[in-house]
Amino acid sequence: MINKSIIIVGLCSFFLEINAQESKSYEPTWRSVRQHQIPEWLLDAKFGIYTHWGLKSFPNYRRSKYKVDEPQVPLSDLVPKFTAKKFDASKWAKLFKDSGARFAGPTAQHSHGFLLWDSEFTEWDSMDKGPKKDITGELAIALRAEGLKLLVSYHFTEWYRYPHWSGDPEYTDESKTGIYGPIHDTHLPPEFGVKNKDAKYQAKRSDTFQQLWLNRMDELCRKYNPDVIWFDYQFGGTLAQENAGILKGGKLMKYDDIYLRGFSEQTQLSFITNYYNQAKNLGKDVEFVYKTFDVPPGVGMRNIENGILDELTYDPWMTDITMYEGGSWFYREGVKYRSANEMIDLLADVVSKNGVMLLNVPPKPDGSFDAEAEEILLEVGKWLEVNGEAIYNTRPWVIYGEGPTELEAVGHYSEQKAAAKFGEGDIRFTLGNDNTIYAIFLSWPGQHLRINALGTRGRLFPGEIKNVELIGAKQPVQWHSNPFDLQVTLPNERPCNHAYVLKITR
Repeated sequence: MINKSIIIVGLCSFFLEINAQESKSYEPTWRSVRQHQIPEWLLDAKFGIYTHWGLKSFPNYRRSKYKVDEPQVPLSDLVPKFTAKKFDASKWAKLFKDSGARFAGPTAQHSHGFLLWDSEFTEWDSMDKGPKKDITGELAIALRAEGLKLLVSYHFTEWYRYPHWSGDPEYTDESKTGIYGPIHDTHLPPEFGVKNKDAKYQAKRSDTFQQLWLNRMDELCRKYNPDVIWFDYQFGGTLAQENAGILKGGKLMKYDDIYLRGFSEQTQLSFITNYYNQAKNLGKDVEFVYKTFDVPPGVGMRNIENGILDELTYDPWMTDITMYEGGSWFYREGVKYRSANEMIDLLADVVSKNGVMLLNVPPKPDGSFDAEAEEILLEVGKWLEVNGEAIYNTRPWVIYGEGPTELEAVGHYSEQKAAAKFGEGDIRFTLGNDNTIYAIFLSWPGQHLRINALGTRGRLFPGEIKNVELIGAKQPVQWHSNPFDLQVTLPNERPCNHAYVLKITR
């Protein structure tokens, strides 16, 4: 007979070991941080909004990474003009919630060194100069008051690449290193460019520079406790090398041209472990988002910039899509917005392929939004009010969709190369908590439709479907399952605009 005391002691030891593993801090090794799991809340949320806003929102600012003599107006002169007089964090948060977003936030730094938070490490921030407001802090409070999770994105890009060697006092003035980065590479000739092809001649980031960056990032996380933090491509520097064909899917292709201008792995790990451990100590589930192969797979969630994929993926992923046609990120008067119908189709497509969509909504320089942009966002929110159960809290099925549309471009920037245009016959599937299948039609299918993937010669078995309904419709549908498809007759009245959702109960 087994001694009960031995069993009890053994069970206690087992559960103590589990608790010890759960409470154990992350260590600065890739093996340790790979134990982190993507939060369920993020996999449930599906849809977020963020904003490209700041000095680059002014029309006389142009991206400086291609020419030494840009921007047209020096950044230091734009700072006093950036007053954000119409910025209202509560109105932003309400708009984002009404649009159906479940998480949202600002780009806390973009390209240059001007920060949109109150920093103790520089005077070049929105509290000390310009708006004289802690923009990130105000948004954190307002968004959480609306029940949204906080995302903060950090776009490092040019801060290390300003032409300190040019002789231009705008870049060599020691008092402006906070906005243009610490002065380096002054031995280079004045005509030296800052294009990708020339970047390899710059010195890699010094330990001092990396610590300066790390101080800022640890401060950002400590002060605002973001639920998601996302780094643009210079966290590891692999995206530019992939775009240039130097790397391909993680394989080195051109040995002589390699130049990864990201941070050292020690710096990367220091930040990630600090972020994850802080969240663990606070009892929060957070996520770190990155691009390409900036970190080893499994450490966080990968991002596809302004692009989508043409396959169902094993790993959950995020795409950041801008509202503008053509790929603009900051506000530009007269640039055409993508329609609510396009946004909804993209959301359904991304979610069906195991993705999360982060939509960029560009505010004006004064902190207000275009009336047209607000109208589009609220139209998306109206659709989600009716059909949200097919998006929120779902997971991908074994088949993501069917239909005639083939994407002309996939991956990073595919939406600015050849924007996806879905239409008649395009269907996307998601899976509910109780194994309910949602079939999302990306255009009105007519009164009589067929779904080939749901025939009994496919994944489903005879008699498995118990009921079919059109979400939001007042009248029931007629349906019949056979070996080759599921046939459905819809009511004449459409329940909503844009995409239409069938709920298939099993």
